Order: sequence, then structure tokens, then C-alpha cells
Amino acid sequence: MTVPEALLSLGDGHAAQGDGEVSGTAVECGMTTTMTLTLLDDAPVAGIHADTPAGRITFGFDADLNAATTTALDRMVDWIAGSYGTTRAEALGMASVAVSMRVTQVANRTWGVHALLPHDAVLTR
Repeated sequence: MTVPEALLSLGDGHAAQGDGEVSGTAVECGMTTTMTLTLLDDAPVAGIHADTPAGRITFGFDADLNAATTTALDRMVDWIAGSYGTTRAEALGMASVAVSMRVTQVANRTWGVHALLPHDAVLTR
């Protein structure tokens, strides 16, 4: 189904890929995906993000690795602060012990970094 101006694109299926796509190709393949989309009036955080079975994920993409990393971490700090009612400084402290940062891609002259906060990483009462 096509929805004009939906701004959603799916594709580029990989049967295998290392941790961080290092060139313009992996083991490319066709894939079938079943997904449910929910339209939110207010996103929990700006930019590209996802709430997955593994946890909350924020992304940063830039030609500069430091900029990509900063974007991914900054958005995760915003998400933690908003979710748990903390200051950004407190959220950064939480991120320091609970968030994993990974290089998502190095292909196409664009660094991709993602920050992952597992769902069970922050205990609440």
C-alpha cells in the first residue's frame, strides 16, 4: 500500500551483515515483513528512534563519527529524562551505566551510530 507523504520506506534486506555495515553491500536478499504502525501525536524524542523488543533505540547519522555519536546519545538522554522525569544530567548518568553505543554503519561515507537502552535497564518503583 502506498500512502503519499507518509515518509516511511522499508527495504534493503540483509541475510547477513557484520556489526556495522562496512561497504555498500552485505548478503542482500528479499524479505517479508509484518509490522504494525501507530501514529503518535507527540513522539517521545526527536529524530530517528525505535521502541523494539530489545529496548529503546536512538540513531545518529553524519559524515563525522563524533557528530553521529553525539546525536544518538543526546536523543537517548532526552528520552530517558522525559520517560523518568529526571534532569538531563541525571539522565546522562543513567545512560553512562545502562546505554550501549554501537556503530550501525560506515558505508556510503556516512557514519551511523545507535544508542540502545534495554527495557529492563532502569528499575522503577
